[in-house]
Amino acid sequence: MNLRLPAKKLRIVDIVNGKYVEGNGIEKRPSYVITPLGIKASRVNIFGVVVDTFLNEDKTYGSLILNDGTEAIRVKLFREKTKFMEKLSPGDKVLVIGKIRNFNGEIYVNGEVVRKVEEEGFEKYRKLELEKIEKKYKKIVE
Repeated sequence: MNLRLPAKKLRIVDIVNGKYVEGNGIEKRPSYVITPLGIKASRVNIFGVVVDTFLNEDKTYGSLILNDGTEAIRVKLFREKTKFMEKLSPGDKVLVIGKIRNFNGEIYVNGEVVRKVEEEGFEKYRKLELEKIEKKYKKIVE
């Protein structure tokens, strides 16, 4: 049975400033990041505004830069996942679920799901969720 790890809701700054730990494919241990608050995440659920997009000619690779107001991160999409980029442009608000990866020292998200968010109030709701998570982990750290 192949269990999928839960996607942790995080701020981008926590991913970028976290400590990246390379996984071990032989032991099927996934790569992950440990955030400054001690949250261990191999899959993330992040929300932000698309700052920039790129899609190669044959549509086998695409990327977008996502900014949530705390920091920016690259989201890479491969093969059939590039279809998510067809209706995205800078300024769009999106929700991304994906795995944490590292290439040449750059921590990025390998996108599994990218969804444009148009619901009124989603941004405010996510901010409140993240504040609650942060408070919980700050208490544990202290």
